[in-house]
Amino acid sequence: MRSSCLKLFALLLIAFMVSGAAFAQQPINLIDAAGTALGAPSNYGTSPGAVEVVGVNAFITNSPAVTGSGVFEVGPTTAANTASNTFFSNLSDGTHALSAAISAWGTAPTGTYVMGVNADVLSLPALTAGSNTIGAVNIAASQTIAVTQSSAASLNATVVGSGVFEVGPTTGANTASNTFFSNLSDGTHALSAAISAWGTAPTGTYVMGVNADVLSLPALTAGSNTVGKVDLLGNAGAIMDAAGQNAASPANELLVGAQFNTTPTTLTTGDMSPLQMDSTGHLLVNCTGCSAGSTVSLIPATSGGLTMSHLIAAASTNGTSLKASAGELYGAAIYNNAAYPVYMKFYNLSAAPTVGTSTIVYEVPVQAGTEREVHSDEGLAFSTGIAYALTKGIADTDATATAANDASMDLIYK
Repeated sequence: MRSSCLKLFALLLIAFMVSGAAFAQQPINLIDAAGTALGAPSNYGTSPGAVEVVGVNAFITNSPAVTGSGVFEVGPTTAANTASNTFFSNLSDGTHALSAAISAWGTAPTGTYVMGVNADVLSLPALTAGSNTIGAVNIAASQTIAVTQSSAASLNATVVGSGVFEVGPTTGANTASNTFFSNLSDGTHALSAAISAWGTAPTGTYVMGVNADVLSLPALTAGSNTVGKVDLLGNAGAIMDAAGQNAASPANELLVGAQFNTTPTTLTTGDMSPLQMDSTGHLLVNCTGCSAGSTVSLIPATSGGLTMSHLIAAASTNGTSLKASAGELYGAAIYNNAAYPVYMKFYNLSAAPTVGTSTIVYEVPVQAGTEREVHSDEGLAFSTGIAYALTKGIADTDATATAANDASMDLIYK
């Protein structure tokens, strides 16, 4: 019996060992831990990704040493974060190394290249009511600055150095002695004129320009308005003036009428003078040979009058050149001695006309046995010359000759 039990135990032991060996060769598929699904495993040194992983309880006792440049060492002491740390001195943009040392706030760092700072200096906090000092403000030539003040007394300015505009608390900053005003220039001319009262011309050569519109004047209200004095300068630069009726004549009068002078001035060649009148306002006229207060009339002369011409008709068309240049016909007297009408025809020609062909400009018909006279005070103008003919027919193309002694013709011309 005992022997049988030992055999049975030995068989069970062998079976257990065989089954344990089989189980030891099978992999373990761990898909979750504590109810949380786990991600797939990854190779050493490779991130498994954004998945859940099993934590590792490890303690690193050996920190690796820093070798080379550009390696930032994390250490337990503050010395790792000082300027002597090669991490700071070895920073570079690839071209320029960071060379400026760390400096106190408000103090310019020493060195050539510094680290840029991403900071907003445009959104300043609101200043509290009262007096606030914001320090000096430097304005470059190409920059502008706007300052808003509640009243004129709130902003006082003074200049420190050349071209630096400082806002200060004293009114002395806004006086003419402030070098800010005296140093203003357009690059060639410095502002040299002193500040002057309104309406008073400033002293000095160069003044500040003002952008102002003095051409658009406001409309005047209805009623009496004074717009000032307007001077009209003559050719010599003197101010010209005018006076009304029965008023003293100004020195440089713009005359619109005659002028009375007890003794008229003596003129020379090229002089001008106003028309002269007597004390009663009558215009004075130089009338040689007239007596004082007499009626003006023409004075007979022995020369310079009109020219006369007399002709008795011949047995022809009587084509004649009266004047070979421009002239004027003042009168014609024609007596017809024939028993039929005759026609005296005038031409604007410098030579005798071709009767029947030349253009007629004026014609005087005379009935048989009558006399005809034509006169003109202004004269009939002939721009080329004065020519005439006498025919028996009325047509412009007629060339019928008269008989001898058919007519007598007397002409007055110039």
